[in-house]
Amino acid sequence: MPLRPFDDAADSSLDLSCYWAERQWPGLRVQLVAEFGLRRLYSGSGDDISSRFPDIVAEMEGLDGVFDGVLMTASGSDGPPYRPAPPQALERRLGRKTVTRRLLEESPAFVRLFDILFDSGEDIRPLPLRERRARVEARIAGRPRFDLSPRLAFEAPETQSASMVFKHADAPYLPGGPPWLVRKAAPQTVRALLTAARPGGAGGSGATYSVALLRDGAPVAVGDAPCRLADEEHGRLDRWIRAHTTGRYGPVRAVDPALVLEIAFDGVRPAPRRKAGLALERPEVVRILWDLPPDAADSLERLTADEPSLLERRNAE
Repeated sequence: MPLRPFDDAADSSLDLSCYWAERQWPGLRVQLVAEFGLRRLYSGSGDDISSRFPDIVAEMEGLDGVFDGVLMTASGSDGPPYRPAPPQALERRLGRKTVTRRLLEESPAFVRLFDILFDSGEDIRPLPLRERRARVEARIAGRPRFDLSPRLAFEAPETQSASMVFKHADAPYLPGGPPWLVRKAAPQTVRALLTAARPGGAGGSGATYSVALLRDGAPVAVGDAPCRLADEEHGRLDRWIRAHTTGRYGPVRAVDPALVLEIAFDGVRPAPRRKAGLALERPEVVRILWDLPPDAADSLERLTADEPSLLERRNAE
């Protein structure tokens, strides 16, 4: 389906009472194809990834149709509905060519479905979404490894704090129908210290910067962020890094944690292997705060100070 960015102010005349709200889940968009005795799992780019997810393909036995959904890994065996694990767990599975029993046990996959295109050979894309969704619900009832993307009320807190997709309840699944509206959650920002840099290409393209927050006055790593600032600012940052390098580890330069960066990020996820116990999701350097002293960086506690905290909400999802 076509996607169009949605802005509350610019689209104030839109009658949202005709639309359904769903979370935009941070997984891999997939289609499940179970037709003519064949069972296949395809990524959004059209790649056949069936061999990497035999646990999903096995549970497609008895399905007959083409389904649309998001592939994720679960943070436990309870479900459906399943509790999504951090996106990095899915990335590990996608990056492995050999699927071991241990991998299947540690990172069980599931698909959160939200639509169906063909049902037992019938092309149902012209039907309204409300009818297609009812068919999805009926087809996966009692079937493990699949659940249904929840519908949310527009006034629900989740619709204000998370990235959302709005779908017209009577729309067909056709390019000419009403588009799905996508509203991205506003990024959060934090002041962090630069602790290391990995160089990229010309103009800083592909460079990443390790950033940390303060705990008891000491920097604690919370992620690696790209930086898409102007070339002039990149050049100034590169000169600062060279002047303050304290060690080199291959291409990575460790630096004196004395420069404060403003980091935009989408959320916080648990990271048990990090000293901080958490990590920023999709961080990005948006500004270099040249004039601030190192102790102006934010503390780690700031990320979990709100009630309910970002991390608690992530764990509850």
